[in-house]
Amino acid sequence: MSAGLKQIDLDIAEVERCIVAKNETIIAGLTKGRDTIDEEGEVDFMNRTLQEMQVARRKIVSGLRALMPAKKRPRKAPPFSAVG
Repeated sequence: MSAGLKQIDLDIAEVERCIVAKNETIIAGLTKGRDTIDEEGEVDFMNRTLQEMQVARRKIVSGLRALMPAKKRPRKAPPFSAVG
């Protein structure tokens, strides 16, 4: 994996951690009867940003795979089949 993809993965993980932390803050606020509309808006924005980051990563990986010679491409796993 290239250094750029590793950085994207780190950035995605950081946004996911921020979302979890903000959700915990929202839950704590709700249990105390506080208004959490602003925090919920922040989580919505972070979720949309996260989705965009994940789409961008998939496009990069797809482009890299297209550039790989066919012989070096990883084989896809065969579909799951029940053994019976």
